[in-house]
Amino acid sequence: MTPLSQILSLARAGSPGRAWALFVAEGWDRQADDPKALTLKGRLLKDQAKAANGAEQDQFYREAAAAYTAAAEIRTDSYPLINAAALALLGGVSDRSVELAAQVLELIESNPEEGENAYWRGATRSEALLLMNREEEAQDALAKAIAELPHAWEDHAATIGQFALILAKQHRDAGWLDQHRPPASVHFSGMIRMQPDNANTPAVIENFIAVEQPGFAYGALAAGSDLLFAQAFLDNKTKRKSAAELHVVLPFPVELFRELSVRPFGDLWLSQFDAVLERAETVSILGLDDPPLALAVEIADRVAMGQAVRNAQILQSRAKAVTVSGRGETLRPQLAAWQNSGRELIVIEGNRKQTSVGEFAHQDTQKSIGTLIWFSGIEQGTLVRLLGDAAPIHASGKGYWIASSDLAAAFALATKVARAKLSDIQLSMLHGVMDIEAPTGDLLNRAASFASVSQHGAVTTDHSSAMALTLIGVAESIEEIGELKTVWGTQPLWRII
Repeated sequence: MTPLSQILSLARAGSPGRAWALFVAEGWDRQADDPKALTLKGRLLKDQAKAANGAEQDQFYREAAAAYTAAAEIRTDSYPLINAAALALLGGVSDRSVELAAQVLELIESNPEEGENAYWRGATRSEALLLMNREEEAQDALAKAIAELPHAWEDHAATIGQFALILAKQHRDAGWLDQHRPPASVHFSGMIRMQPDNANTPAVIENFIAVEQPGFAYGALAAGSDLLFAQAFLDNKTKRKSAAELHVVLPFPVELFRELSVRPFGDLWLSQFDAVLERAETVSILGLDDPPLALAVEIADRVAMGQAVRNAQILQSRAKAVTVSGRGETLRPQLAAWQNSGRELIVIEGNRKQTSVGEFAHQDTQKSIGTLIWFSGIEQGTLVRLLGDAAPIHASGKGYWIASSDLAAAFALATKVARAKLSDIQLSMLHGVMDIEAPTGDLLNRAASFASVSQHGAVTTDHSSAMALTLIGVAESIEEIGELKTVWGTQPLWRII
């Protein structure tokens, strides 16, 4: 059987649907005498409750509470007991919630070592106090708990999410939780033709990092402002001895990116690139198929932005973007998309170096950034009826495709078909650099492969497309559901609804 720890990791990573499906498929939902299985069952049912509404939501909360209560009856433990108390409140049984919370408080006070660690002991005590309407004491207890393990960000996020639900149910202000949220996730970008001593730009970047103290940074490592930001971020991490993480997203393999976006600007940048890359927490290579450079950079930016947003969502935190731009310059499309999403964008002014060094030749191309939707298991007439004249429908092999330069509009069309009551329909959606008038056979085959594993009512996609959708925030749910083995290698598989 798949270990419960692996299923829990999926839920924590923002894939509750996949976690529940695996939990049921492995038979863990039928384990009535295993407290660990029962606590995870409660967690997964709670995730389903948060996605539901009305009476259905109350029912899920009560079922989750019952699972946690059953686990506590097998083995007395504060973790399932406090969750049963919170979910009783959320399910509308407030008296039972207070009763269980009092039991938790008594258990903790009688055994100071009870619980997984110092943070969870303090957070559990805080939650019990909150459920008993002792809010000021709860606030103090949570602050002390976080001080015990200040970098346990995923744990803090779980607590904050739970407390927000409780406070909303109690009709209380949740503003005090903001001071305890994990640090921001930041996307960084900017101009490439500049020197490290460019005006006061490095100082402004350093000041932003010192004030904001971001915990996560996402971006590329081109010469210029990218490397200035990444280096300042790592220097701050060293100075404060923090657990901050740098996540690098490159549009090309490392050596090619190094030759195109670093080497032309001098050896100083080369050595800095190598040093920073070595310290990155993760390095993602998009593996794009030789697209025009400007389009490859834009796609990489959108993916990195989506990763920053998703990380902030998982951690109940904030996502921000920082870019260095010349005076009077218009925002690049990806930054405009960020700003249009309502998230904070900080623009730092820099002086662009007037030189031909590092200039890239203009590339005439039919390619642009677009979105391809593939449909299988549907007749063309039915597709025409559903979509009307919203987009030209093209036949290819055993399916049909449409393409659009507007990601949000493409998503709307895909979900309209996915939600139609058609049992055999399968869909995929791929966002990237393409000729939307004449996609390559390779892209069409890839789209057909992704569609072949889609489920009713959903659309399958790849990681890059999922992150681009996360950025613009139009999907109800975006979650990783596994991997797809193809002739192009193993591909992460995502489901969007």
